[in-house]
Order: sequence, then structure tokens, then C-alpha cells
Amino acid sequence: MINKTSHIAWVAEAVAAFQKHCGTGDEHAIADLICDLGHLADVRGFDFLNEVKRGIGLVADWVRVL
Repeated sequence: MINKTSHIAWVAEAVAAFQKHCGTGDEHAIADLICDLGHLADVRGFDFLNEVKRGIGLVADWVRVL
């Protein structure tokens, strides 16, 4: 089983690194990161909205397990 606490910790580190790099405040950090992930997905040939749907599905699975 995935340790949700450890995932939250390393994602918080990733968001902090993103904020440091682009100067994004806490109130916009996650939305700005999601937007930039959309640009990256496009460049790499991924269907970003499909990836977002998959991510939402993974969160829903976690909620059901907990």
C-alpha cells in the first residue's frame, strides 16, 4: 500500500522548488504548476486533460482505500 504521508511530503518539496524557481505564491502555486505541467505534457505529446482525469481517478482510489 502507498504511504500517503510520504507522497505528500515529497510533493510539498517539489511545489516548494517550483515556487522558488518561478516566484509563485502559496495561493497560486498548485494551479500554476498544473498549468505548466499542461505545457510540458503538450511538448512531450501527452493528452494533458486525459492525464488530469487519470490523476483524479488515482486520488479517488486513495479516498476509497482510506
